[in-house]
Amino acid sequence: MSDNHSEKNERPLGDDIADMVQNAINSVDYNQLGSMIGSTVDKALAEARTGIKKSHYEVKKNLKAAGIAMGAPVAGQPAAAKPPMRAPVAKTPRGTYSGPVMIMGTVFSLASAAAVAGGALIFGAGMLTQAVAVGLLALGAFLGTRGAGLMKRVSRFKTYKSVLRGRAYCDTAELSDSIGKSKKYVTKDLRKMIDEDMFPEGRLSDDNSVLMLSDEAYEAYEQMQEGARMKEEEARLRAEAEAEQRRKEAENPVYKEVRLVIEEGEDTLAQIQAVNRAISDPAMTAKLTRLETVIRKIFEFIEENPGQIMEMRRFMGYYLPTTLKLVNAYRDLDAQPVQGANIRASKAEIEGTLDTISGAFEKLLDSFYQSTAMDVSTDISVMKNLFAQDGLVDDGLKQEGTKDE
Repeated sequence: MSDNHSEKNERPLGDDIADMVQNAINSVDYNQLGSMIGSTVDKALAEARTGIKKSHYEVKKNLKAAGIAMGAPVAGQPAAAKPPMRAPVAKTPRGTYSGPVMIMGTVFSLASAAAVAGGALIFGAGMLTQAVAVGLLALGAFLGTRGAGLMKRVSRFKTYKSVLRGRAYCDTAELSDSIGKSKKYVTKDLRKMIDEDMFPEGRLSDDNSVLMLSDEAYEAYEQMQEGARMKEEEARLRAEAEAEQRRKEAENPVYKEVRLVIEEGEDTLAQIQAVNRAISDPAMTAKLTRLETVIRKIFEFIEENPGQIMEMRRFMGYYLPTTLKLVNAYRDLDAQPVQGANIRASKAEIEGTLDTISGAFEKLLDSFYQSTAMDVSTDISVMKNLFAQDGLVDDGLKQEGTKDE
């Protein structure tokens, strides 16, 4: 009998807690769960505090902040659909009418030049007649070249417009392919069209790779570019942090332990969040948010004080799996179409148990800071003594230091 009792006392506390929760779930009887979990809290905190005190002075001189870069993903909702951006283009681009008119002027000028030249052959050509004929030929050539250029530009504009299909921005490479010209040619062509208000709000990106047709499109492009720059910077910082973390882990395994514990905790928190989204009761959601907040505060503390990691791992092993089981059970009860007295009582008992667990984590966090406060107090006392020995404090401070000692 005493042997069995001894084995029970030596059984890990985490196993006892897991059995309590599982038995309550199996029997759908949560009436005593809160009080039973509560009875384990003081024992678990006592174990954690003992470990904190043992490790505090051993790691004080050798360990600094772990500096682990932990990014908690934020579950976001899909953005609301936005109306399409404006894509203003000229309805009647420059050259639509002037180009054909110039071609007609070319025909007229060439016909006139031919008439003058024919008359000169018949009646004899004087200097003035020759000059008129040459002038008409030159005018015809100019009008023909200019008119043809305008008509070709209008044709390319229409091709660009058909490629754009109402979009507010487009890669210039796509436009280049549409007319079979080089990127340099298309860039020059687009700049000319922008100058002539064919694209009234048009702009090209700094590297000439994107045509934007409106101010909104340009602002969106700038934001996208800034986002890309920020993403690159974040990737660079993350790579540096990971390299630094690998170096620290190679020098001292405790840093690896910190990372693994936080990753494990974040995974459990993510599971709790996923279940929480299926729970309709805002009061329960608030309780879980409170728990998540204090656990993340503990993570932050452990990153800066990795010497407490073993106590943190043990305590999390007691209560985080318990929380996940209880949240799953609560979700199942909450999903029942008929909320009878027994279901309501079970849900209330689970809510109370979660309050107990949150309180336990808050006490653990407070224990961590209590050790830090003791450390600060010790440092101040030592500093006062050193100042007093060197005669760098007045009598009042000496006396105060003496009383403190």
